[in-house]
Amino acid sequence: MRADRVRRRIIGNRKSGEVNAGRQRCRIIDRCGQIQRLVEGNVEKLLETQVSNVAITAPLNEHGPLVVACDLSAKKLTRFDATNEPDIQTPYLYNYFGAAYKTQETVKAVIDTKWSNGTGGIPGNDDAGTMSAWYVLSALGLYPTVPTRAELALTTPLFPHAVVRLGSGRSLVIDAPGTESAHYVQSLKVDGRSTTKAWLPARAVTAGAHLTYTLGTTPSATWGSGPGDVPPQN
Repeated sequence: MRADRVRRRIIGNRKSGEVNAGRQRCRIIDRCGQIQRLVEGNVEKLLETQVSNVAITAPLNEHGPLVVACDLSAKKLTRFDATNEPDIQTPYLYNYFGAAYKTQETVKAVIDTKWSNGTGGIPGNDDAGTMSAWYVLSALGLYPTVPTRAELALTTPLFPHAVVRLGSGRSLVIDAPGTESAHYVQSLKVDGRSTTKAWLPARAVTAGAHLTYTLGTTPSATWGSGPGDVPPQN
């Protein structure tokens, strides 16, 4: 709480998102709630400081509301802001807390409510392609949450079939039949072998792989929920 009070004094008018600096007016591009979650390199430590999975998923639910009660306006400065780069990894943090289905529905909510194919269809400032890269990767159902690692966190693909041509000359093939109407992962096979892990090993980026999803209309209580299913950390 004390740190929050100090930061409020530093950033000035939190409601307007602006602060006077000398004769210039500066735009605030980060907020306490966002910076708190910007620890993708050590999510386990974040979990320890928040005591339990329940304690950490509660604020994520509040700040990144889900499909059932979707409010991605980010009008409150502590909420998840899908239009600002420091926060775009937040939906994938659920995978690290054994709640992969929440990653699936939150990413889907962001894509459905924040992106369009019209003028201004990219939310926020694309910043040399950062936001566009988030969309492309999320549409494929893959995301490099930890910048220093090559594993990919998984979510439901937007397309029923996609092929990624890798630099090695091999391919990463993704099949998700029924994704147009069903968006919760029920099971996954990687190269024909069943897995409950909510992440893809680094070798898939070079060696390639074939991902085959089975999807459903209700969350799975088992896929991506076990202690061994969470992505590795530094």
